[in-house]
Amino acid sequence: MMLAVDTGTYRTTAGRDAVQEWCRRRLADWSTPHTVRRIDTSLGSTVVTSVIRPDAQRTVVVVPGELSCAALLTPLIDAMPDATVHVADMPGQPGLSSGVRPRRGRASADYGRWLEDTLTQIGGPRPVLLGIGSGAAAALSATCRSSVGAMVLVRPEGIVPVSRPDGRFLRRRTSAHSTSRAVAALCGQHFRPDDDLVEWRLLVSTHCAGTRADRHISERRLAEWSRAVPLEVVAGSCDPVLDHRRLDDQVWEITGRDTTVLDDCGHLPEHECPRALTAAIERVDRLVRT
Repeated sequence: MMLAVDTGTYRTTAGRDAVQEWCRRRLADWSTPHTVRRIDTSLGSTVVTSVIRPDAQRTVVVVPGELSCAALLTPLIDAMPDATVHVADMPGQPGLSSGVRPRRGRASADYGRWLEDTLTQIGGPRPVLLGIGSGAAAALSATCRSSVGAMVLVRPEGIVPVSRPDGRFLRRRTSAHSTSRAVAALCGQHFRPDDDLVEWRLLVSTHCAGTRADRHISERRLAEWSRAVPLEVVAGSCDPVLDHRRLDDQVWEITGRDTTVLDDCGHLPEHECPRALTAAIERVDRLVRT
């Protein structure tokens, strides 16, 4: 049953085609062997990109979150050489999945149900769930705790208030230079966005409408997940959008666990320091095995 009716991810059909062609081309050029498959979910068609490694030590499912997708996260996947990795493009975000968005005021519940559908169809061993931004909110909103081995939440949305960056990113930009400056402003001092990230953000600002998500995840959900599985929250030390001190205070109050703060890292740890996220995944996975 379709839960959503809003399909306003893209400003035009041509814009949707341009974004999805960029994704297909980037995945086609990616040297790491992978598969791309389409599954049906409660939010419509969802594309899952997978790297299957027969000798993998763990399985990771990545939920990319706002303004992101598997095609953009190939360096992050490559930073997990000993894992089987599945990346599910979120419906309602730019990428290869459906443009369907959750009902207004129901994003958390609808994305939680979508993720449960997706994990069921991916199958296999219980994964480490890596949720990024609004993907972390989707992870916390799911209720399939027996299907997940551990969880890493990167700059999670919905735990503390944030100054949302979507409007800044989605102003129509006319040059790679202005786009590069906008991305760099969100990142650590020593990070320089590469050409692919800049090209993607320029494409998204040209063709995509503003994103919408629920602003609050209940304390109960975070507490329940922290009791059910090993869980680690990660944030950048100089994130201008999400205050890591405020996040750490809230996470500690709810779970009794410290937030992992990445030095000289801003709002995009998945691009700025992918190996640090791999290390977080390995830490929670070791707790599953002990």
